Amino acid sequence: MIRRALMLATLLLSATSAQSVSPEELAGRLYRDASDGNVQAVQADLQGGAPVNFQLPQTRSTALMTAAQNGRTDVVAFLLAHGANPDLRDWHGQTALDFARTTGNARLIALLQGASGQATPAPTAPAARPATLPTASRPAPVGTTWPGFGAFRPWDAVQFWTATGWRAGTITAVGAAGPRSSRGAAPTERQYRIAQDAHPDWTPDWYDWGLVAHLSRAPYWTAFFLGD
Repeated sequence: MIRRALMLATLLLSATSAQSVSPEELAGRLYRDASDGNVQAVQADLQGGAPVNFQLPQTRSTALMTAAQNGRTDVVAFLLAHGANPDLRDWHGQTALDFARTTGNARLIALLQGASGQATPAPTAPAARPATLPTASRPAPVGTTWPGFGAFRPWDAVQFWTATGWRAGTITAVGAAGPRSSRGAAPTERQYRIAQDAHPDWTPDWYDWGLVAHLSRAPYWTAFFLGD
């Protein structure tokens, strides 16, 4: 009887914990696992209720977009088979197919072309999504558009978006400078490695440039958010 009671209590606690997870947090897990190329984790996320077409509020990026950007062909195929919309666009007008084209992966490009029906080359990326900046050049620290890649350098204090909200941290590296923490996936060029201020003992991790902003409120915030 005692063992059965303990088992029932454990099941009830697990069910309560699952119900307390917000759609945003579930979507954040899906985004992370899709970026890492972990098909099994992506499947578990979707079975757990993660919204497949959730768009991050600060970039409008989706799990399909980050999988395409990182060349995760198997994850892209899985997401498409489970309802991912290949025609959604991020804040800069980019689709998953646009990101796939930057990888040069012919199989991935063909897969997304077949899903989206886009057979013609994508237009050149707008100025709001700049290429990697030369060493001697650096954008102004504050402007009316989201700070492009290269706006931050090592040891800059920033805030960055995670599945559980904004966190403060310090840039420790820029671009493809090493493996993505303990998960083993190599970062793309447009990423920052950030150490969390709240957890200085944690290994710094890589984050897409579109998830990183200045600590203080700047004019570009009003173009993406309402209120404080």
